[in-house]
Amino acid sequence: MIRLARGSCIVTMAIAMSGFASASDRAAALIEKLKNPPSIYTEVSVELTADLRSRPDTKSIGELVGLLKSPDRLLQEKIILILEDVAGQQPASFDDSIPDLISVIPELKARDRTIAIRTLGTLGRRASAAVDLLRPYSAGQHSATIYERAWSAAALIKICGRDDEATAVLLDLLKSTQTDDQIAATAALAFTAEKADAVDAALHLRLSDTDIRVRTLAAKALLRIGSKPAEIMPTLRDALREPASFFRTLPMEKYAPLLSQHDVAMLLIREIGADARDAVPELISLLASSDWMDRLAAVLTLSAIGPDASPAADSLRKLAKDPDGDVRRAAKAALLKIAPEK
Repeated sequence: MIRLARGSCIVTMAIAMSGFASASDRAAALIEKLKNPPSIYTEVSVELTADLRSRPDTKSIGELVGLLKSPDRLLQEKIILILEDVAGQQPASFDDSIPDLISVIPELKARDRTIAIRTLGTLGRRASAAVDLLRPYSAGQHSATIYERAWSAAALIKICGRDDEATAVLLDLLKSTQTDDQIAATAALAFTAEKADAVDAALHLRLSDTDIRVRTLAAKALLRIGSKPAEIMPTLRDALREPASFFRTLPMEKYAPLLSQHDVAMLLIREIGADARDAVPELISLLASSDWMDRLAAVLTLSAIGPDASPAADSLRKLAKDPDGDVRRAAKAALLKIAPEK
């Protein structure tokens, strides 16, 4: 099993501003680097993503979409992740490229195709031309994987504002006896944040599921559609108590990162902040984890809770001497927020 890479979690790149006549020139130079291995394994894609997130750049987005036709599988993978990330921050940059993105999607591998479909959903109404492409995937045609079905349905809801047919697809998957179907559906429903009585009822039912991964993702979806944090906190605490159970929300590939219910629960608790104070005992337990990523995530989550996480102060002081440098730095920063020295 592969967890998210260290760099993808915590590294923030500073973009070099000198040596380029314009921001567009800088982006063009980064794209050239991206096309030349082994650059695709380095910080180039992170730097390019940060650059494109910071300002509109239709030209660079158009060039990246064009490169999705490259036979270089790893290049495609990097580009599709960049596009998904940028779509949430600079959707207008895609306006000229959406037709090309739609046309290349059927040619992509299943994982990249699913991410591209999710990107169309992120673009919302701007991607209305994609409806005819997405409908067959959501219906299970084209040998669509369960993930393609779920994310196509979610994209249709995001694009159309409301789509009863797509919602029915997700609710049917949620009722399935297959755990993978339920995971795909709950993740997609969290993405749509669709407020509908049938969705709310189905998700509340999944809070009692036997699988902690399904329960945790249902809690995420409920928070997204407006449930109060107090409703889902028991589920999040359960998620932290149980051993990490890994899952995927995209088609399987050898080096694809995995998530656990710990990752999802701690991200949600960070969003909730001080109102998640009841989870402090479970987070303190995770500070002793043998997995540095669990320790780091627990530190960051306690920091987000703030002074109400003061019972964790002694454990954080111990982690200030952790063998992992990132954990040490995070622990010291958390102590300043939670229990500053008098």
